Amino acid sequence: MKKSVKNENSKNIWRWVALAPVVWLAWIVTVMLCAYVDGLFFSAELWDELGVYLLISDFVILPSVAIFFVARWIAPKYKNITAISATVLSVLWGIYFLYGLSHMAY
Repeated sequence: MKKSVKNENSKNIWRWVALAPVVWLAWIVTVMLCAYVDGLFFSAELWDELGVYLLISDFVILPSVAIFFVARWIAPKYKNITAISATVLSVLWGIYFLYGLSHMAY
């Protein structure tokens, strides 16, 4: 019995360690997939009408949804608190990323 508890504890430690890189990877994959799908339907008229909404959905909303579920799946304990915290950090990360992109040309 003692060996299985020790294995379970080491597994939980590795899950906590893997949480941050997996959340980052989920954000990158989601953003890239959203950009790819947007690229398939790109037109100047669509960009003029919905450009801001597409950017917000691509960098903030959809990655936050993906990160919520990924963090909830990875976290061994306190799943909801961890998922909500990761989602808040994802929203802040997306806003910071958009802020950096908007000031890139200066």
